[in-house]
Amino acid sequence: MLPIYLCGEKVGTLQRTGSGITARCPINKDYIYRLELVGEQCMPLGVMMPQGDLFVLEKRGEFDLSKWQYAEILRSRPGEVSAFPLPFAISHGASVMQCDFVKDELLRQCLIRQNSAYTAVYKGKRYVYFPFDTAKDSPMSAFFFCLTVFDVQGRPYAVFCIDENNIPVPLF
Repeated sequence: MLPIYLCGEKVGTLQRTGSGITARCPINKDYIYRLELVGEQCMPLGVMMPQGDLFVLEKRGEFDLSKWQYAEILRSRPGEVSAFPLPFAISHGASVMQCDFVKDELLRQCLIRQNSAYTAVYKGKRYVYFPFDTAKDSPMSAFFFCLTVFDVQGRPYAVFCIDENNIPVPLF
């Protein structure tokens, strides 16, 4: 059995069945959930389908789950595509509320004051992103050195990552 993660939070399980594998997690009808196995490489499994109050994915065949660490959900809204340079859709992330994942007090306070900040963990890497307006003062100004600014449908966003030592680093 493998855990299924969405934005770094365990939300379900993937397990072997007699004829293959089955993955289950709570449903959110506003999104499309695409599931992939994660190990040294990634293997896309497909789109999870609604069944009652769950999203479910069933695949037939032989699956050696021992070479995979976990399964990960890539969440997007219908019709939405990935927001380059992010490896996922902009709606994939979860709202940054208390910033429990941040150990640096200055960064935590800046993120709390930043409106509409989001975070996502994808393939073990923590991303933090938010709408960015160059015409306004930003609570994130102390961290401009690590921001990458990009555009999503005419709206600027800024992104940075938090490394394994809990230090903000540039995306690239």
